[in-house]
Amino acid sequence: MYTRLLLCTIIFLLSSCNRNEDDTQTNTPFKVAINAMGKDFQIETSNLNISQTLSSVESPNTATVTIEQSDLLYDSVNAIKDIFVLSFDNSKWVIQGRRTLYRCHHDRGSHQFSSALCK
Repeated sequence: MYTRLLLCTIIFLLSSCNRNEDDTQTNTPFKVAINAMGKDFQIETSNLNISQTLSSVESPNTATVTIEQSDLLYDSVNAIKDIFVLSFDNSKWVIQGRRTLYRCHHDRGSHQFSSALCK
């Protein structure tokens, strides 16, 4: 009986530790934005630039995460920039908005980042 109680206690403690660690690791603006990119993100290797800007260093309540993929192997698109605006609600980061911009190859559209699709 004591063995069973000890085993149940150990399993409970281990599962609680693991859950808290997972919550802490995924509850950052950067991780939320990366997860929102989907399972196909970076299937093909490209240059990658990621930046995160917080409303304040101590107790931030908003964040902007920018993920730029450049030198892509597409016919028309040279780079894609995803900009995420997040807020800290109920102890977790939530995406409030996402904007995707494109930079095109020569003769395929805008050479500056734009919401217009490349030709």
